[in-house]
Amino acid sequence: MGKILQKTVSIREFVVFQKDKMLPLYKSQYTWNDNESVTLVKDVFQALDKGSYMLGSFVYSSGNLVDGLSRLVSIALVLKALEKPYPDLVRVWNVDEIERLRKNYERIRKALSFVDKELFFSFFMDKCYVLLIECEDILDCFSFFEKGDQRGKALEPTDILKSYHLCSMRDECEMDKLSVVSRWESIPKSDLLSLFDIWYMIIRWSKGNDAAHFGIDSINSFKGIEEDLEYPFAKKVDTNAFSLDTFIVNGSNFFFRCFYYVEKKRELEGIIKKVFPSLMDNLNLDDISEKLCFQLFMAFSLLMFERFGQEPLEKALPILFKFSFVLLLENSSVSLERVNKYVISETSLFKKVQYALDPYEIYSYDLGKELSSIRNLVCKKGAGMPIDFEVDYNRWLTGERK
Repeated sequence: MGKILQKTVSIREFVVFQKDKMLPLYKSQYTWNDNESVTLVKDVFQALDKGSYMLGSFVYSSGNLVDGLSRLVSIALVLKALEKPYPDLVRVWNVDEIERLRKNYERIRKALSFVDKELFFSFFMDKCYVLLIECEDILDCFSFFEKGDQRGKALEPTDILKSYHLCSMRDECEMDKLSVVSRWESIPKSDLLSLFDIWYMIIRWSKGNDAAHFGIDSINSFKGIEEDLEYPFAKKVDTNAFSLDTFIVNGSNFFFRCFYYVEKKRELEGIIKKVFPSLMDNLNLDDISEKLCFQLFMAFSLLMFERFGQEPLEKALPILFKFSFVLLLENSSVSLERVNKYVISETSLFKKVQYALDPYEIYSYDLGKELSSIRNLVCKKGAGMPIDFEVDYNRWLTGERK
């Protein structure tokens, strides 16, 4: 670990420190909305009686701002609205950011029209403070990211991974980095989180380990190896070939792999809708148990899709669905612990999909034979009624289940 310096400075000292520093093109977008910007003004105003106020922290490495862009911009907007000198923010701003800057400035300007500007300015510059963190090694910055941001709001693990892998693109041109970030930011956050949740389960199960939901504690599974690593195993890696259950090469390979699987997942969702037209209408994904079984189904399906393609997947989907949702027929409440035990067992369908050399190995999988207790399960539709695979699952898929 390199040297890490931390010190608390006033806004006046911080503005001097920030002077003439450029913001790389590929850093995080300016995301604060007008409510967040006005909240900053209100917080400072309410702190006048308390004597001081801590705005948050800024992380730098090699003189470059690594974390704190939105707070820096908000400080600049406040100073501009107070008609005082403010930091120059030399950067390429996209259309959404420019519109956000315009709206936020107007809201801040109106909010400050009701206060004594000179009193506010004096307090803001000399009694408001930030924590300045300077890291010698860029990788040391991530120990701060993983603890969340400075207003107590947890950072998304996908944002941490984005910053981590951008650092491994240090030798690539700025426009390539900007292109990657623009494409990443265009993907809805919910799509990324959904993909990583399923992907993380596949990684864990493929190693025979219990899976968990994707979060801050999971990100190490997506920190791979450096492309120039000299070990023999690393030299065998084809950075143009992707696989869900193999290790990742840091940098652009990570991003292109993510983009690839976002698209594959969307294709998969279209195939599932084609085979099971009413499935998504009949599932209640707000129910934890149903969501777990659905994630298991998606993990199996994505793995099968990657391994054998669309036509074999379509034939296998009913088997994958039955294997995934039989847990709900066994018990209306399904835990992640139960799913893990089920998936990594010796007779699990997961291992079949993972290692199959021919899709017929999946088509011929016999749930009743492999899972000896399955014929004695009690269906949710009524106590003591044995499962009829065709009837009971068709009811689930067509919305006729009770």
